[in-house]
Amino acid sequence: MSIGLARRHGPRVEHESLLGRCTRHRKLRRMVVNTVELVEYIFEGNARFCGSVLCGLQTSPRFEQFVEAHRNKIRKKIRDASSDHDAVKPVLAELWVAYLLLQVDRFSTVEYEIHGTNKRNPDLTVTHSESGLVFNVEVKMIGRTCVEIRFETWLRRVKGRIRTIPSRLALSMDIGDFNTRIDLLDRLEAQFEDIVRYITTTIVASDKEMPLGSKKDFSVPGFEKVFKFRLRKPSRKP
Repeated sequence: MSIGLARRHGPRVEHESLLGRCTRHRKLRRMVVNTVELVEYIFEGNARFCGSVLCGLQTSPRFEQFVEAHRNKIRKKIRDASSDHDAVKPVLAELWVAYLLLQVDRFSTVEYEIHGTNKRNPDLTVTHSESGLVFNVEVKMIGRTCVEIRFETWLRRVKGRIRTIPSRLALSMDIGDFNTRIDLLDRLEAQFEDIVRYITTTIVASDKEMPLGSKKDFSVPGFEKVFKFRLRKPSRKP
């Protein structure tokens, strides 16, 4: 079973099944035949971190050129930080900001760490094509709050239980903004077993009843306005 999550008022966080169109690349000593292979080269097969970068490569030719040009630098930074999940996040944040800047046609160039990798140097240097103005961008991440850590722990427990269910269905969850409603997180934690039981029984029943290629939305009892999930059945049998 594949699982995704969307949080209201926050970023969509999980990307699965991300293969897309192919383009040609070159890198040192051998041909990279598509965006997937470029990502595999940078992340060395670690799918845990590569989803958002692959999406960006497949939707933005300029970002694709940016990543290809800096592939060895990015690969080294990911490799150095890959043993610590939190240490990888700043690298991904830098790439995400570069992706956003590269969507603006008036920014003719976006360069990565051209002043070196010293912590005092900027991450990105951007040139405005019309005025010739050059400005620097430093990417900083705000640390996770205690509430976010609690929610991530709760979510891992839910996903760990649901993934054991034998099913062809894909599940995506949409949960309200717990950062502004601490009572919501308290209730999610207190009713963990009831929530898992409802989702489990719904998956088992829907796997038998839903036709191929269909999808269906559900609300968790007691959380009707803030906790919804969608089940989707693939259009073909495995």
